Amino acid sequence: SKHFIATEYIEGETLRHHIPEEGMMISDALEIAVQIASALSAAHEAGIIHRDIKPENIMVRRDRIVKVLDFGLAKLTEQRGEINLEGATKVLSSTHPGIVMGTVQYMSPEQARGLSVDERTDIWSLGCVLYEMIARRAPFQGATMTDVLAAILEREPPSFASSVREAPAQLEWITLKALRKERDERYQSTRELLSDLRSLKEQLEFEAKLEASGAPDKLASAPSISIRGEVGRL
Repeated sequence: SKHFIATEYIEGETLRHHIPEEGMMISDALEIAVQIASALSAAHEAGIIHRDIKPENIMVRRDRIVKVLDFGLAKLTEQRGEINLEGATKVLSSTHPGIVMGTVQYMSPEQARGLSVDERTDIWSLGCVLYEMIARRAPFQGATMTDVLAAILEREPPSFASSVREAPAQLEWITLKALRKERDERYQSTRELLSDLRSLKEQLEFEAKLEASGAPDKLASAPSISIRGEVGRL
């Protein structure tokens, strides 16, 4: 008998190459973020944490379907109940506290410290990717790897307003909540993040339709919705 590996052929480009130099349109960035969050939500519900979300591990097909690739650092968590990496787990890639794994610019603070991780680490990394799609730069930068780690652990990313004036306040609020340094202050599940991203996407699409129809009066009187405490127009 012969052994072989079958993998899916994906025709497209990585998100790294998909992001234009002048930056991505808000609507495009939200569409991609929603698809990534949806894929991660499915993985997390199956007990899998990716641990290396970055633009190089995300493919955008020609039909604009997004694929999350390379679960090489992925780890299986308990299949039932709360995610708990301190308890008994089945590991795909054996790691121990104190061992740093992942790509530095997209590491969560707990990952950078070599601590145990859960799905909130993937939420942080997705926040980094979303920030980069909008602001055209990584949220945490430095001349050396040590400088980047210091920025991740000690500094806050620059406001969107410094580079993208048209970015909605709700989008920055969602992104910065995903990038809270304390895990308990971050989104606690990818499903929760996905819900807010979808709500904002629908809100902006609705506003764009009203504007295209030449009805600014309807836009001004549109009902508002709440995105995890942030009020927006719909």
